[in-house]
Amino acid sequence: MLEFLPGEEAQVDYGQGAPTLHANGKYRRPYLFVMTLKFSGKSFRKVVWQTSQETWARLHEEAFGPWAGAASTSCSTT
Repeated sequence: MLEFLPGEEAQVDYGQGAPTLHANGKYRRPYLFVMTLKFSGKSFRKVVWQTSQETWARLHEEAFGPWAGAASTSCSTT
């Protein structure tokens, strides 16, 4: 079993979801963002409809907001 210190690492998973009927009547694939703190297992989850570097950065900022800080290391599994 791996052990982590509080605030040491967060894992990010980011990928496409299943086709979903959008308000405009067309099917679209949402993007799913999940950041999980390795020590506590607490996670931040959000669905967005577009992806860009700006969106990726904003999602990281939003994820760390409720935790009042940032992990010293973030790793992506995607």
